[in-house]
Amino acid sequence: MANIDDYLVASYRCNGKGNSDADRDVLKDLSGNGYDIKLHGFFFDKWSGYGEDTIAFDSNNVCHKDMVEFTSTKISCQGDVEFDDKWILKLNGMPPSYRIKVSGVSNIGNGTIFVNIGSKKEAIGVIRYRIANDGIYGFNNSDNDIDDQGIYIEGSNYNIKGPFSIELLPSFKDALVADGIGSYGVCDNMPYLDDFTVVCKRKWIKTEGYANNTPLIGGGYDHAPKDEMLRYANFTFENFYYDNITCIVRGLDQDIKKYFDASDDVVYMTKGKYDGKYDFNLNPPAFILDESREGSFYLFREDTSFEGYANVALYALDIYNRTLEGDDLKKAINRMNELVVNWKDGVGEVTDQPLTVSPGSGTGNAVVSFGSVMNKGLDRTLELEITTPKGVKKTLTVNQEGCRQAYITSDGKRWLTSDNRVYGVLKSDAPCQCNYTCPGVFYVRPDGSITDTPSDDCIGVVLNAQSKRFMIEKYEDLNESYVTAGSGKNSTDVFYWGGNGTDQTGITNYDRAETGNVYGYLKQESGSYNGTPNLSANIAAWTNGSLSDWKGKANSNVLKGVITGGGSYTSYATIGHVLNTFLASADAKGYDDWYIPSCAQLALIFMNLTSVNNALSAIGGQQFNTSTIYWSSSEVNAKKAWYVNFINGRVDSGVNVIGNIKGDHYRVRFVRDILP
Repeated sequence: MANIDDYLVASYRCNGKGNSDADRDVLKDLSGNGYDIKLHGFFFDKWSGYGEDTIAFDSNNVCHKDMVEFTSTKISCQGDVEFDDKWILKLNGMPPSYRIKVSGVSNIGNGTIFVNIGSKKEAIGVIRYRIANDGIYGFNNSDNDIDDQGIYIEGSNYNIKGPFSIELLPSFKDALVADGIGSYGVCDNMPYLDDFTVVCKRKWIKTEGYANNTPLIGGGYDHAPKDEMLRYANFTFENFYYDNITCIVRGLDQDIKKYFDASDDVVYMTKGKYDGKYDFNLNPPAFILDESREGSFYLFREDTSFEGYANVALYALDIYNRTLEGDDLKKAINRMNELVVNWKDGVGEVTDQPLTVSPGSGTGNAVVSFGSVMNKGLDRTLELEITTPKGVKKTLTVNQEGCRQAYITSDGKRWLTSDNRVYGVLKSDAPCQCNYTCPGVFYVRPDGSITDTPSDDCIGVVLNAQSKRFMIEKYEDLNESYVTAGSGKNSTDVFYWGGNGTDQTGITNYDRAETGNVYGYLKQESGSYNGTPNLSANIAAWTNGSLSDWKGKANSNVLKGVITGGGSYTSYATIGHVLNTFLASADAKGYDDWYIPSCAQLALIFMNLTSVNNALSAIGGQQFNTSTIYWSSSEVNAKKAWYVNFINGRVDSGVNVIGNIKGDHYRVRFVRDILP
């Protein structure tokens, strides 16, 4: 059976690259096929080059810095500080995109936080955003030559009564950032392809104001007959032109604006579809070039005929020579979010980015794929055997103690622990002695039995944590049933909770997350919180509120009957309808007891998200999306329901928001109870 690497034409990864590297102007093709991309017009700084650095506060434009603790990336105080005028924080260089983490908003008395983003379209020159809660916020599309940009605290004789901080976060770590001014890349020997799949991980920084054709990827010519219109671009991927967003296949524009989502990190395109959402209906399409030529494959622009340059961050890009479908497509998409291991001079360095299975070549990175297994608490000395690109083998040895989860190749040789550090080669297997009831994440075989050895035919993973246990489905919207449920609606990956205006009989109402907290933030597996108030990491403390709700199955039995959005909410399918469609399909793998997790179950998944996502990747599954929100089956009232934000771990329901939260559209993932 063929491996998707057999179809791989070119593979690019931007992690591990730096703006001071000798080969910084070349994006190497890690497939070994030699289709390197030459970079032009980059300044090789954090906004035009590799996004290795964070932004910084402009020390000359920070008011009252004598009254607070000040560093280049964080401003904080412990309270008892009073102000009689604006507190202004400006950023060095006013970047076009940045993120901030704000903590202690509730400790500001008589004051309000605003963020001004430069916008030449606005009469006052800025768009103002109010920060009302703790959390992480991102801002894009900033016009950097506007004076009044920055972070402001305003009020009448306001004060800060307790701990408060604003921290600047890295914007595009491990990405190649194109500045939208003149930076682009070109490969001069890319082959002609009459079939293709392009998969990439990217983040658009600017999504408006492009006056020229400006794609993420462009290239080639379609030599039409003389009596037809000459079509310059044979292919573009996510092309912006004024208010239009298109893909071009065989010189023909395909309008994707309705399906484009800048918040999606990983997107793909085949000769017939954009991101699985839009059919081009072209026969036969071609990719890149006419057969008579090679070359002219561009990043961040269409070709040299146009002056449009994309303002976007690229993390990873793979090109295949055929249309990938089914499991092959799932693997190609999941590959964008795997862990990358960089070998340099025979020493294993591990980044915090996901791994690719590209083979690596030359003297740079060599990349290795990992699955997963458990060390089971056995103390042992481990050895890691590394083969450098020059063929020299070196061995690292380390003693590993305690019960940590490990991720391992199918041949059982290389492994790494849950803190993403490479440690060594297992000298022998460590079979589970507890019938898979010990804490950790395990795998479910097609027959429903549990194993600690991952394989692509596994149908899901089992989370054991704090005496709770349930199985998590392998996929989400990669399931055909999700596509079927969302057919004719606005999306096949996000859905209504449903039944807006109706308090569902049989589902308990909760008006707060836990005692005293209407909402709150969960502790990440890494041990940190992304905001306040902090929700207890010990589920034994979840004695009331939505975090005390473990009745996901009972809730879901009610939601199976909620198949409309309620009232005027008709644009999206409901999570109950998606569950019904899933249970009636082959995606359910013969089990009829899948359900929508309760708020407590969904929160427990988030607190173990690194292990869960790594385990899902080990079986070729679909990771939880860490850039969006997931519905739970728990309810507040006729208009509101509980959800968990997987960006920052916020558990919320919009209790204090005027609006119909049940009419919002978020993701959903199914679980089921499972015995050892």
